[in-house]
Amino acid sequence: MRLYRSFLAVVFLSFSVFSLSFPVFVLGYSESDATQALTSAQRSIRNCYLAVVEAEKAGANVTRLVDRLNVAGELYSRATLAYSRGDYDLTVGLCEEVQAKLSGLTLEAESLRMSALEEGRRDFLYNVVGSSVGAVAVVCISAVLWTLLKRRGSEVKGEG
Repeated sequence: MRLYRSFLAVVFLSFSVFSLSFPVFVLGYSESDATQALTSAQRSIRNCYLAVVEAEKAGANVTRLVDRLNVAGELYSRATLAYSRGDYDLTVGLCEEVQAKLSGLTLEAESLRMSALEEGRRDFLYNVVGSSVGAVAVVCISAVLWTLLKRRGSEVKGEG
């Protein structure tokens, strides 16, 4: 038992000396890192917002995209608050969350915009073709009816 205690004491002392001989450096983010992260996050939010606006103008359903933008905006607000308090590590972390939340959003918005434009073109063609066919059908049916009624009218006058 005594040997066990001596061994533990030696291990503890060795560990203490070893850990004190290598200073621990905590690498935190600087103010410039936080400023750069905020600028990048703001640029991403703006680009995504513009892409969502274009998709909405094309007639796409952008509800899910707007929800993601709202969450990113909330994270960005928290990041600016952390920056104003001097908590640069939290600022950078929140900005990274913003970037992650917005990842792929512009591509998704563009895809929705293209789908909405294609659907709009298709609907337009269906309406034009449908209206044209309908108009031709009405004219043809009217001509046939007019011809039949004219013959019948001629027959009735011929009998009388």
